[in-house]
Amino acid sequence: MEWHITINQQPTELACVKQRIGELLERQKLPYAVIENCQLIAEEVLVNIIHYGHPPEPIGLSLKIADPHLTMTFVDGGTPFNPLAEVAPPDLDAEDDARAEGGLGFFLVQQLADAVKYAYRDGQNVLTVFLRSLP
Repeated sequence: MEWHITINQQPTELACVKQRIGELLERQKLPYAVIENCQLIAEEVLVNIIHYGHPPEPIGLSLKIADPHLTMTFVDGGTPFNPLAEVAPPDLDAEDDARAEGGLGFFLVQQLADAVKYAYRDGQNVLTVFLRSLP
């Protein structure tokens, strides 16, 4: 199963995207925890793309299920940015006001995912997030 969603660069789109992901994955009878993780990953990645990447065109999100794996692929034409190399892991032991800004959301994505890969192809950022769809 594979679906493609196009997202405008408006933060208000996030609620609609999360709802759409929920509907698609519920129809596939995936566990609720997997659905929630996918929605959270989508929100974190899309917020970063919208706020920092400034893509000139809509963002593409593909969801693919090939049991037991679920793959989420985000594609945008914004500023080239490899979060795997350019986002430092947050210092979780530091006090909130002493912790460097940024990085916590992508850290969460990496914790929820089984693997994350990045590529810059044909003028586009391609971030692929791999999850197990079945426990």
